[in-house]
Amino acid sequence: MALLIDAPFSRAGESRRDFDPTVTAPEADRGIYVQTVVDLRRGVDLLVSRSDVDPKRIGFVGHSYGAHAGAVLAGVERRVKAYVLMAGAPSLTEFLRTSTLPAIVKTRDSLTKEQQENYFNTMSDVDPINYIGHVAPAALFFQFGRSDGYPTEEKAKSYSEKASDPKFVKFYDAGHALNDEAKRDRATWLRGQIGIGELN
Repeated sequence: MALLIDAPFSRAGESRRDFDPTVTAPEADRGIYVQTVVDLRRGVDLLVSRSDVDPKRIGFVGHSYGAHAGAVLAGVERRVKAYVLMAGAPSLTEFLRTSTLPAIVKTRDSLTKEQQENYFNTMSDVDPINYIGHVAPAALFFQFGRSDGYPTEEKAKSYSEKASDPKFVKFYDAGHALNDEAKRDRATWLRGQIGIGELN
């Protein structure tokens, strides 16, 4: 059984919450990350309430934004036994501070120094690096692409080194989307952790 949620910015109707494109509302943007983690925890509530779910065999798989939210979840949720974090970065705020991508630079330069610091300081509350060292006893499997620009291999190594044990880290000759080898490795690792079936 698998449970998928809609992130706040992927919902339809009045419950949709979009990031502020001018990045002048950091509390609202932070709230989107917080709401995602709350939603994931409510998802765990649902799973453990079902008679057809073994509460000792719950795992999490998240890619990119999902890995970001998953790292925060892993630091606060004790009912999940194993987490696979794919192409996740340690710090959104560091990326926003230092990125040379034209769109990021343009947005950053549109803010005063005071606005920048307010945004970075507010958003740092939901940086994965603050949570990843507090995941034990749950197990972690980090998957990174060597040619991924976010995070770079150097940042990915530093991030995973700060994570609690037990953990397994693997790099792939791939970009942000990873590849089929990573897919097979996820299945094998999860089979060992929570006993999922064979990958078809």
